[in-house]
Amino acid sequence: TGNDAIADLLGYGTSNTFETAAATAPGSNTDVKSLNRTNGADTDSNAADFSLSATITPTASNGGGTPPVDPQPEPGVKAIAEIQGTGPA
Repeated sequence: TGNDAIADLLGYGTSNTFETAAATAPGSNTDVKSLNRTNGADTDSNAADFSLSATITPTASNGGGTPPVDPQPEPGVKAIAEIQGTGPA
């Protein structure tokens, strides 16, 4: 019996929270790898649903390619007169 408030849950390595079986974890903090969902499946077993990959492949939440990078915001530098106006008030 699952929790209807949770759509999916990922636990890996020595986590004590996972679905059926924990997914394999990287060997150490310096072992850079990506946990990837296997074929988009959700079998309710993290060990079956996720695999480690040495290729880091970020994916947008809608399943599309690499998520877009937010552009840098404009600095917003304005003259005082542009904000307050030129009148006495």
